[in-house]
Amino acid sequence: PTLGPAYIAAVLEQCVYEVKILDAIIEDVSCAVGKQLNSKMLRFGLDDQQIEAAIHEFKPEVVGVSCVVSAKYYDAVNVCRIAKRANPEIITVMGGAHPTMTVATTLEEPVLDYVVLGEADFSTLGWIRWLEGRLDESELDGVGTRRDGKVKVYPKKGFIDDLNKVPFPARHLLHLERYWEVNLPHGEATRSPWTTIITSRGCPAKCTYCSAGLLWGRKYRARSPENVLAEIGHLVDRYGIKELLI
Repeated sequence: PTLGPAYIAAVLEQCVYEVKILDAIIEDVSCAVGKQLNSKMLRFGLDDQQIEAAIHEFKPEVVGVSCVVSAKYYDAVNVCRIAKRANPEIITVMGGAHPTMTVATTLEEPVLDYVVLGEADFSTLGWIRWLEGRLDESELDGVGTRRDGKVKVYPKKGFIDDLNKVPFPARHLLHLERYWEVNLPHGEATRSPWTTIITSRGCPAKCTYCSAGLLWGRKYRARSPENVLAEIGHLVDRYGIKELLI
C-alpha cells in the first residue's frame, strides 16, 4: 500500500480537503500478470485512457504524483501529461525520492508545475494554502517550481520532530482488499490480511547508494510506543490485520 500519499491525504482530510488516491497498478485487475503490449513489453496497471477517465470523474484541482524510484520517472511524468490533457487548468505536483534528488531537471518537464521535496506530510498542506493565498511565500517549505523560465526552489527548512503529530495514513482511501488479493508485498507476508507500518524516519548513515538520509534527514526520529500501538490497534479493529511489515 502506498503510504506516502496516504499520509499526505490524512493531513489534507483533517483540514477538510477532498482527496482521492488512485494506485494505478493495484486498480488494474490484471496487475499480477500484466498485459502484453508487444513481443517485448508488458504493461502493469491502468492504461492512459483509464487514468484520464478517473481524473475526469473526480475533477481535481491538483494532481499529485508519487515518484519513489527513478525507474518510475517516465510513468510519473506521463500521469502529469494525462492530467494536463484531461484539464489544462489542473496543477500538477510530484513528490518522492527521484524529484527530491533531481529537482532542477525534473522541473524541465513542461507538464509538471511543482515539486515538493522530501518529507511532505505538512509541507504539502502549506503549499496548497499558499496556492489559495492563505500562506506567505516565505513560509513555503521544500517546494520547487519555475519562474520566468528558471527553476526556483524554496529550501527544505527541516523535518518533523514529533512524529506523533502526523495522523495515521488514510488507508480508507486505498482498496486494501486488492493488495491482499494480489498478495505481492515488498517483503514476505505469511498471513493475510497484512499491511505496512512506518514506526520511524531518518537515517544517520551515509551510504553512497541510498537517498534515505537526504529524503528523510540524517537524524533518527521514532514515534512513541503508545502512538505505534494505537495505530496497530486501529489496524486490527478496523481491517482485521494479522501481520505487519515494518
